[in-house]
Amino acid sequence: MSIHRLIILSGPSCAGKTPLLDALQRVYPHLDFYRPILYSSRKPRPGERDGIHFHFRSPEEIQQLPQERYLVGQVRHIWQALDLHELRSALQNQPLAIAEIYPTLAKTLVNRCSDWLSLHIERIFVAPVTHEEIESLIEYMSFPSPHQAMAAVMAHKQVLRAMQQGKILSPDELDDIRQRASRAYDELEMAKDYDYILINHDTEDSPHWRFTPPLGQAGETLARLYKILTN
Repeated sequence: MSIHRLIILSGPSCAGKTPLLDALQRVYPHLDFYRPILYSSRKPRPGERDGIHFHFRSPEEIQQLPQERYLVGQVRHIWQALDLHELRSALQNQPLAIAEIYPTLAKTLVNRCSDWLSLHIERIFVAPVTHEEIESLIEYMSFPSPHQAMAAVMAHKQVLRAMQQGKILSPDELDDIRQRASRAYDELEMAKDYDYILINHDTEDSPHWRFTPPLGQAGETLARLYKILTN
């Protein structure tokens, strides 16, 4: 009986998970894998399409999805869901699936899939900084806590991402950035439960992703991910 693999990819907002998977498909087209489309209550970003990037639904619609079929949970201030029946069906014919999902939902996903026959689950965390770098920021820039040091780093990156996407930095957009950045350190702490940690300073705001293959650490992170997937 063949073994199928489910890769769970997690990391803080703007860590570069989506461009990493986009680059994986672009640079290694022979690596065939299923990439589930999650449900999300957030508004589409510029260029995103319903049914292609996410199934965009209201929080109420997502919360009402049947629990026996869907993995449903709150991610920061939005709601997400994953169709487990669709994932299981895909894995019957596809040897590899990669699900980009929030760390707290990842734990539930592992539990929900643990009894699926012939399925090997691995978790990969994309970290935009190391703990040592956070400690250095606290020492040299006098941040009062690792949470605030990490928030400062990620808020800057998320503002750059929003500007690249042509967004207007409205009060709602800035509040969204603040909430994502404020929880980044807690999410980084969850990396210890993962099988692999990929340190990637070329996060989602980096122009290095625009090249094929990506330049700089974006390219190095992609190469490390490919090595894990092909071992």
